[in-house]
Amino acid sequence: MEKNRIYNAASGCILIIILSVASVSIAQDVSPRVSGETGTDEVSPDSSRIESNADSLKKITEGIFETEVTDSLVDSSDTLITAEFPEKPDTLHEETIFPTAYYRRDYISRGIGDELKSKPGVFMQSPGPVGSPQIPLHYLNVSGIEIYLNNHPFLYNDIYRPYVVGSDLNAVPWEILNEIHWNDDRSLDNRIHIDLGRPPDNENRSDIEVARGPYGYNSSRWRFFRPFGYETYGYFTVGFKKSNGFLQNTAYDGYHVTGGGSRVVFNGLLSVNLWKYRAKTGVNSYEYITSQTFRHSRTTHRYEASYSREIAAYFDFVLSGIYQKNGLIAKDITDTLSIDRDIGGVKISVGKDIKDNNLDLGMSYYRLRSYKLAGVKPAVNLFDYFGKVSGEINDYYYKVDVMYSWNGFDRGAFLPSAHLKYSINGLFNPFVSFSRSRRLPDLNLAYFNDSVGGLGISDILQSYSFESSLDLHYPVTSRATGGIESDFKWSKWKISASYMKIEDQIYLSYGSDTLGNVTVSPVNFDDELIEITGGMNLRYGIFDGELGGTFREWKERYFSDGLEKGPAVIGSGRLSASKSFFFDDLFLGGSVAFRAASRQDYRSIRVAYLDWFGVLDGRFEFRYKDFIFWWNEDNLTNNNYATWWPYPETPRTLWWGFRWRFYD
Repeated sequence: MEKNRIYNAASGCILIIILSVASVSIAQDVSPRVSGETGTDEVSPDSSRIESNADSLKKITEGIFETEVTDSLVDSSDTLITAEFPEKPDTLHEETIFPTAYYRRDYISRGIGDELKSKPGVFMQSPGPVGSPQIPLHYLNVSGIEIYLNNHPFLYNDIYRPYVVGSDLNAVPWEILNEIHWNDDRSLDNRIHIDLGRPPDNENRSDIEVARGPYGYNSSRWRFFRPFGYETYGYFTVGFKKSNGFLQNTAYDGYHVTGGGSRVVFNGLLSVNLWKYRAKTGVNSYEYITSQTFRHSRTTHRYEASYSREIAAYFDFVLSGIYQKNGLIAKDITDTLSIDRDIGGVKISVGKDIKDNNLDLGMSYYRLRSYKLAGVKPAVNLFDYFGKVSGEINDYYYKVDVMYSWNGFDRGAFLPSAHLKYSINGLFNPFVSFSRSRRLPDLNLAYFNDSVGGLGISDILQSYSFESSLDLHYPVTSRATGGIESDFKWSKWKISASYMKIEDQIYLSYGSDTLGNVTVSPVNFDDELIEITGGMNLRYGIFDGELGGTFREWKERYFSDGLEKGPAVIGSGRLSASKSFFFDDLFLGGSVAFRAASRQDYRSIRVAYLDWFGVLDGRFEFRYKDFIFWWNEDNLTNNNYATWWPYPETPRTLWWGFRWRFYD
């Protein structure tokens, strides 16, 4: 392993010298750039063409549609602004303290999971540069949560044997990520909302990324976006990731291909997003007590389309739809398991702005189906009817959502939410909120039955069976929250306290006999907890940092089988610095980041716990104009660290990569 590190480091140094020299000449003709020290504009020869694109794009969109983006990736900033067409990217240390996700990637690495790790209230272990599933949501300890992509449900990418409830975040295309928000006044529905597609600032740009690491890790991706003529935007990306894995059976070979575009049609905006994910990977199973030959082939296709325009009396009309299909083939544990699932549906809404107040009414319909289950072809219909009103009155900001939801399993449910925030001199903003939400039905929990025999571990695991339950209900979470947030020149922070009641939380119950025959089945239970969350972002001079943490106290600390709920305390932080050297366009910088959590209990074939979890990562970064080279050292304080099944933390690893952003 040490030889690999030396080889990777030497190769990286040679490559960066060659690419840096090349980028000096290539980058002379890129877009205008804001000077790092003086803030003055340095206009390139290409700037007239780029400014012309901006004027034409702004002209065709004027009075037809607006693109709204947020200046924040974290919960403490929620102001929506209208994007310019296009906007010049600032140099790294001139970016706002809450940059969009696109620029934030200068400080992170490999996927959606890395974006989520910095959010207070979300605990994630890092599977490292091996491509293994990035922690199913069941293990995030975020009760009853869902993932929504572009305001439509994301169908969980299934992980089985032993059964795990969750979502493989590798299946979400990081290449076209724009923003993630959760548990803020724009997202009161207990969903992680992920916005994907073309860059919201409509900037004419493309980039190439390459990364290398230990255990044969290689990744590369290419991202392309530009306007075509006066009415059309288009993008295309392709990304690959491959690794031998640092533990037995964690090899991974996967890719994403995405494409899409937008065009003004009949005085409205028509947008399309298409993407495919495919991966062949090993999955460690049964706590390593069986032969680790378990293999997965996973495929996800997703197609999205939307049309929006103004109609009579300046009403905003939006019609959108999705179709997603997941395929799973699991091999080499006595038999082959193959399951397909899909979801399709539409959402329609009509809104109107009335003197800084917004009103939206609409409905959605989705149909979920599962295939290849023995003897059944289950399906369920989902209907949501909603009304939303939000706006500002003097120094108050308010938002009220009312929804009635119906599905074939749990029938109807009334799901209201409300948020009220008051501004004190523009610096302190106390707020209160309430929300009620529920999870989508999971057809596999209701219909999937699995049995694997001949595992041959005496008294521990002779056979494994998963028994579904048609009587299962799906979690309904009620949350009441109060807190305060601030917005100072150098810092922004937010502190809140919540009471949560979770009806019909789902728990996987394990039972076994003296011969080692293990049976797993989902059961419901009610839960209550208090959650205190705090987050802060700081920026002063060349320094940029963030700090966040969550404390949870459950009414019942233990599950029915005696295992402790947790982690009760989680935290994360980062301190970064970037400074211009020698001349304005050359920056050197670095960062130190940590994640930590209290005790976690694991339940499966065997019971175990991790008493305390902490990891420290370091990063060095070189940036010249539009070329960035980074060198990361993960898990600095531990050379052999690995947590219990199912998702291990990587030992100390070193990896490097570069990105070149260019303009057509």
